[in-house]
Amino acid sequence: MTLSIRIDEVSKLYRLGQVGTGSLTQDLNVWWHRIRGKGNPYELVGQENDRTGGESKGFVWALKNVGFEVSQGEIVGIIGKNGAGKSTLLKLLSRVTLPTQGMIKTKGRVASLLEVGTGFHPELTGRENVYLNGSILGMSKREITRELDAVVDFSGCSKYIDTPVKRYSSGMLVRLGFAVAAHLRCDILVVDEVLAVGDAAFRMKCIGKMRELSGDSARTVLIVSHQLGVIKSLCNRVVTMDRGTVKSVKATEEAVSEYVRDVRSGFLGTECSLENSWIRLTSVELQDRERSSVEWHTGDEMRIRFDYQSLRETPSPAFVIQIEDDCGYELFRFSTSPISGVPLGKLHPRGSVELRISELPLVAGEYSITIGLVAEQTEWLARFENAVRFEIQPTDYYDAGFCMRPGQGKVVAKHAWNHLEC
Repeated sequence: MTLSIRIDEVSKLYRLGQVGTGSLTQDLNVWWHRIRGKGNPYELVGQENDRTGGESKGFVWALKNVGFEVSQGEIVGIIGKNGAGKSTLLKLLSRVTLPTQGMIKTKGRVASLLEVGTGFHPELTGRENVYLNGSILGMSKREITRELDAVVDFSGCSKYIDTPVKRYSSGMLVRLGFAVAAHLRCDILVVDEVLAVGDAAFRMKCIGKMRELSGDSARTVLIVSHQLGVIKSLCNRVVTMDRGTVKSVKATEEAVSEYVRDVRSGFLGTECSLENSWIRLTSVELQDRERSSVEWHTGDEMRIRFDYQSLRETPSPAFVIQIEDDCGYELFRFSTSPISGVPLGKLHPRGSVELRISELPLVAGEYSITIGLVAEQTEWLARFENAVRFEIQPTDYYDAGFCMRPGQGKVVAKHAWNHLEC
């Protein structure tokens, strides 16, 4: 396949606290080493890319030896913790800044949407900024005019299109910016967290447009997002970054599952409780009928049992159990509140609670369970995030001769089809 982006051993070094090295002589020396393909002579030898201690060292590697390739027509997601170097990488791709070392090759025009208002001149109107961005991409006035109505309609800013964008709200800027990037002709589209901004209706419209772009074999898209559900639904592959380096480049499902597993490994069983919480969990166990189980299949019976200690009397208490998927989205919530018809009654100083699910309606994948205590049906007294995790194996739930696997929905239900002649 034709390569659209090639990133070869790219590194970006920042000096903390000042611009340049501090003297013209040293700046010229750095420049001379760079054009000869050599490293920074003032870089500390063997310096680790640890941003927590960067101030004492004076330098920090935002990126270190990053390298991967993207084929034409791919939609690639970039994920990682805050500070992993994702946004810095997109700035290098967009040529906002240059790499300290390495090489980036792109084929075709690059359009980017890195943050609210990127590429917009505040004194120009929305219409003028559309023409400005199109001109930067190398489009003619006739080509921009042909797409103008679609851009304005998608953004929902038709009423204000002739108003200077400095008077736009941040939401209006994002809508217009995404509309420009998605509709004007470009070969590579770079998007940084824009799908996390704006109201729900606009986010759904953006996701729909990105899915439409995924069918365009000529358009390459790179997306940085912490919304793992969006990454899973849109991307062909995922690049996972950590401390300025590429940790892995894998298929979407595998990469997201691995990333969530790493993130949650340090938080399993921890308590996220409000002040003055009055309860402790002493054990949490998953059981299959009368025995403990570690392997689960779609349709199994599951019993969630936990022991607690109550430190004081609680008015109108209710236990809540939430089952969440590998992206942290809540799939089910079970409660002992009076609304559900199973009031808990008074808490004992020590007690046990068991929830029985007669048939697990979940497809293959990884899931976690959060347990909490609520007072007066609304106030959280304690909340134990990811108290326990479990994994469901692929299962031939419908007796159809094949197994339901990850990526084929989240839940199952007994059902029947009828085919009627009209």
